Amino acid sequence: MRDFIRILKLHQEFAEELVEQAIEQALSYGCAHLDGVQYCLHQLISSADPPEQVAAASLDLTNRPDLDAIGNQPIDLSRYEQLLKLSW
Repeated sequence: MRDFIRILKLHQEFAEELVEQAIEQALSYGCAHLDGVQYCLHQLISSADPPEQVAAASLDLTNRPDLDAIGNQPIDLSRYEQLLKLSW
């Protein structure tokens, strides 16, 4: 009941159509609770008015070749599997 009231209060801050779309989207995702609706609302708002894309400047690592490989190494998925095992 509390989530229902809080979802209704979203109408105070956002347009009715936007809240309705967020609720429908949350229902389709199977997350019909306040957090789910707020997440969908945030998605709708951010997709309607995307921020300017800022290109990341490349660093000149000619003086530090030891740092050149950082961020380019393959991902070790076994670490994520360890986390999953711990959470179960």
